[in-house]
Amino acid sequence: MHLLTFLLTSCLLLISHSIAVSDVTTKFHFSGTISCNRTDRGAHYVSWIELWESDSIVDTKWTRFADDRLEQNYTLDWSKNPVKFALDAVAHGDGFEMISQEYELYYRIKHNCNKDRESEIKKINVFGTFVTANRAYRHIGERLDVTS
Repeated sequence: MHLLTFLLTSCLLLISHSIAVSDVTTKFHFSGTISCNRTDRGAHYVSWIELWESDSIVDTKWTRFADDRLEQNYTLDWSKNPVKFALDAVAHGDGFEMISQEYELYYRIKHNCNKDRESEIKKINVFGTFVTANRAYRHIGERLDVTS
């Protein structure tokens, strides 16, 4: 009986800690370029870019349903080659603070930089440590390559 009480109390503490940490607001500003190494492409090889936060322990298309698309706005400058981008996003906690106190971020980019010119979505991890806290992060000069 004591073990059950201990386990229930531990779960409640973890859940309450998770709720408290999810009250934070973390802001992100990322900018840089998105390149395509195929010479037969014009500058319009990128359709959009998104910033996501991973909540999956194993990365498969079946486990990504738990991931979070962050609130965000982005711009793409197709007049440049490689394409320039700027992305501003906001997160309100990780969702799995009891396991990790950091955001695990990645980009999803829709493009047609492949031999068949078919639209596809590429996932690119954002490297860095992003602590779940009331603060702002800036990544300037990102160089992303969507060549398939």
